[in-house]
Amino acid sequence: INAEYMGHFLSVYFFSGPHAPTHAMAPKKDSKPAAKKEDKPAKAAPKPAAKADKGAKPAANKAAAKPAPPKKQAKQAAPAPKEKVKNVVAGVCVKNLEFEGMCHETVTEIFKGCGKIQEIRLRHGKSVLIFFETAAAATRAMEMKSKVVKGNKIEVELLKKAKPTEARENYCTSLYVGKLPGGTTKKQLSIHFNAFAKVARVRLYKAKHMGFIYFYTNEDAKKAFANKHVAFSHGKDVSKMEFVPLSLTHKLDVRYSIRTFALDKLKAKKAHDCAPPSVQARRVEKSEARKKRKEAKLSAKAKKSAKKESKTDKVELPKKEAKPAAKKEEKKPTAKKEEKPAAKKEEKAPKPAPKKEEKAKANKKK
Repeated sequence: INAEYMGHFLSVYFFSGPHAPTHAMAPKKDSKPAAKKEDKPAKAAPKPAAKADKGAKPAANKAAAKPAPPKKQAKQAAPAPKEKVKNVVAGVCVKNLEFEGMCHETVTEIFKGCGKIQEIRLRHGKSVLIFFETAAAATRAMEMKSKVVKGNKIEVELLKKAKPTEARENYCTSLYVGKLPGGTTKKQLSIHFNAFAKVARVRLYKAKHMGFIYFYTNEDAKKAFANKHVAFSHGKDVSKMEFVPLSLTHKLDVRYSIRTFALDKLKAKKAHDCAPPSVQARRVEKSEARKKRKEAKLSAKAKKSAKKESKTDKVELPKKEAKPAAKKEEKKPTAKKEEKPAAKKEEKAPKPAPKKEEKAKANKKK
């Protein structure tokens, strides 16, 4: 190796000129391959195994490439979480917003430039919750942060947990009825709403001119609400009338109500528990008396219906067999009965004549 190195050094040193670089580089090409050839054989032995592994890998990859379709299916099923992203809460909490006459209408006027408002909840003295239809509208409302609105510097924050309330028409089973005319009764309201759906119960507050109509299902409540434009005619049939008076064309204010039988029971129980013991005892006595009256009425109705059934069973059979024949036999000899009343009439007729004569004589004497 030293002899080759010295020969290379001498060739570069003595043979200088324009062709020196090309001539000088030639020995490098010859020397390096020689070194590589000496080094490579030692490393060449393990390479075949590596090549064999490389050859085996493609086969394994081909085998593994067959179950690849499920990955594509997973990618196709991946869009499901994208739908969840749409359910972003588009609500805003506004603080320090207090002024005289604050209501839903005034708040909508302030924030109507941000977008369509879905719902507003007023928490007087605390905050105002505003729910928009889109998240973009909520971001616009956030821009109103630290602005002065009607003399108050408001603070606006995005809502994280609060959600808008569900529409009442999806779950309510009762209706609120307002603007009732004077003298309305439960029976009139039940007749009016029974034309649309079956009514379960009617609660009437005459002093407030309002009431609540309970139905069995949400579908029945929807049917009745759809016919809210029908005029209230106090339970009378107006279809046959040529001219309907104004008193029978009253329009009611109908809305969905949250009331149910279970909520009414809870309210009554709370009111009963808060009352003093003397009042509670009176209420218990009254409720027991009502139950007894109802039971008595039901038992009386059951007895009457049983008597009617028993009479029909006993009377219907003999009427068809014996009585019709007996009636025909009795009706035939009716000549004597016809003569007697004529004789009586003849006898009774002359009786009033002497009275008139006596009166005429008395008048002459006077």
